[in-house]
Amino acid sequence: MSALLALAARRRRSLVGLGIAMPALIFLVAVILWPRPSPISSTGVAAVAEEFEPDPEELYQVRNGFSIERFASGLDLPVNLALAPGAGADPTAPFLYVTELYGQVRVLTLDGTVSTYAEGLLNYDPSAQFPGAGEGGVSGIVVDPESGDLLVSLVYLEDDALKNRVLRLESSPDGMLAVGQQVVMEGIPAGASHQVHALTIGPDGKLYVNVADGDHSPAAQDDDDLRGKILRLNLDGSIPADNPTPGDAVFAKGFRNPFGAAWHPDQPWLYASDNGPVTGDRILKVQAGGNYGWCCTPSQNALLLFDRNDALSPTAIAFDFERLLTAEGETHLFVSISGLTYAAGSLENSKKILDLRLNADGEVEEVSELLHYVGNGRSSVIGIAFGPDGLYFSDLYGETGFDEGPVAANIYRVFPDPDDDNDGCTNKMELNPKALAATGGGRDPLYYWDFMDMWVNKQKDRRVNIIDTGALVPRFGAAGDPNGDPLDPPQALAGYHVSADRSPPKEGANVWNAGPPNGDINIIEIGLAVAQFGHTCAGLP
Repeated sequence: MSALLALAARRRRSLVGLGIAMPALIFLVAVILWPRPSPISSTGVAAVAEEFEPDPEELYQVRNGFSIERFASGLDLPVNLALAPGAGADPTAPFLYVTELYGQVRVLTLDGTVSTYAEGLLNYDPSAQFPGAGEGGVSGIVVDPESGDLLVSLVYLEDDALKNRVLRLESSPDGMLAVGQQVVMEGIPAGASHQVHALTIGPDGKLYVNVADGDHSPAAQDDDDLRGKILRLNLDGSIPADNPTPGDAVFAKGFRNPFGAAWHPDQPWLYASDNGPVTGDRILKVQAGGNYGWCCTPSQNALLLFDRNDALSPTAIAFDFERLLTAEGETHLFVSISGLTYAAGSLENSKKILDLRLNADGEVEEVSELLHYVGNGRSSVIGIAFGPDGLYFSDLYGETGFDEGPVAANIYRVFPDPDDDNDGCTNKMELNPKALAATGGGRDPLYYWDFMDMWVNKQKDRRVNIIDTGALVPRFGAAGDPNGDPLDPPQALAGYHVSADRSPPKEGANVWNAGPPNGDINIIEIGLAVAQFGHTCAGLP
C-alpha cells in the first residue's frame, strides 16, 4: 500500500474559535488570488504564446504504463532513424541521425537540437505530386559501427530515369557533419515510392539492402534483375564470397516494397516488412536464398500476414534489444504502421505501432498495440528506432503536412512511465524537474494534496482544487511525530499526517518537498498547498 494511504502519529490539538477560522479564511482568500500555474509543454518546460504544437498525449493513445513526449520538431519529412554510437554519453554529441525524404540527413543531440549533417543529396527536384511522384528521395540509414560513417539509401536521376543508390557519408571526427561521400551501390531502377529502403548491418558485419520492385512486379522473380530483392554486400559494395549464389549480390528474392528490416537480438535472423498493393501486407523472417513470391498469400512464408480490406502499410521495424519496453526473457518486434498515404485524422488500421511478441522459434505469439494516433492531422508513423531510454519514431508529415506550407514534422519518444500511486498521473508528470520549475510544483506521489485529490475528492479528477487543498485546513495546528512511519500504523484521515507536514521551504523548484517534516502542520503547509491550486497532470488515467 502506498505511503499516500498511510497516516502517521495520533496526537492532535483541538481547533476552536479563530484557531481554525482565521487560517481557513486566509487559505480561501489566497486560493482565489493565487496565480494559476503556467501550462506545460510536451517537453516539460513552460509553454509560450507562440507554441501551437499539440500535446503528444492528445495526439497519441499510448498503452497503460507508458508515456510519450516530443523529442524534436521542425523536421522536413523525416523518414528513418539511426542511433548514433555512444548515444547519450555526451549531451552535445550526436544522439540520433534522421533521413529527410527531400535530400537531407539531420543529426539530433540529446536535448532535441536539430542540425544538418548532410544536404543536397538528390540531383533532381523531388517535390512533385504527393502522394505520387513526390514520394521518392532519401530513405534508409545505418551507422557503420567501426568508422561512425553513415550509409544511406536514396533515389537519383540518370538519363531521365529514377534509379537507386547507396552512399557512404564520411563523418567528421565529432560525428556532426558529413565531410565526404562514396558510392557503395547504384544503377538499380526505382519507382515513385518503390525504391531502396532499409539498410542494416548484420551480425556477420555485412550490409543488407532492401530493394523494392520499382513498380515492376515481374522483377521480384527475375534473377537477372536486382529489384524486389534483399541484397548482401560488403560495406564497400563488393559481393561477399559466401553469398547464397557465388558472385551474386542477392540474399533473398520475392519482395514487393520491403520498407523495414531488423535483426533478432539473440539469433542471426533477419526480419523484413513488406507492403502489399491493397491487402497482404506482411512481416517476413528472411532466410538466405529464400523466395517470398511477390506478396500477399500465407503460402509465401509470411510470418505475419495482415489480411485486411485496406492497406496497413508496415514501414520500419525494430527489436527491443535492451528490453526497455518489454519483460526480461521475452523477445518483441515493434512495427510502425503508416496506413493510407497522406491521410488525415485517426484511422482504425493506420498510424500506430504494433508490438509483436515472438516465441523461441522467432514466430509471432501475440500482437498488441503500443500506440495509436487519435489526432486530426496528417501525422503518420514511419521510422522507429530504440535509444537507451525508449522507442523513438518519426511522424513524416507532422500535423499539417503540406496544407499550410513547408512540412514541420517531429520525432517522438515512448518510454515506460508507470503510475506508482495510482492517481491517474504518471511518474513522469509528477516528478519531472522541468515540469516542477514551470508550474511552481509538480504532482508528487508522496505529497499531501495529491493524496487528498485521490481520497477526499473521490472523482480523482487529477486537479488540485479547493476540495483537495481545503482538506488540509482541519489539520492546522495538529502536531505529531515527524519521524513516524506513514505505513505503520495506518490512521484516520483526521489529525496529523506526516505527508502533510513540510519544514520551511528552500530555494528552487522543489519547495513543497524541502523536508524533513517539523512535527507541526501550520501556515507553511497551507501556503504550499495553495501554490498547487489548479495544478493538473497531463496524462489520462
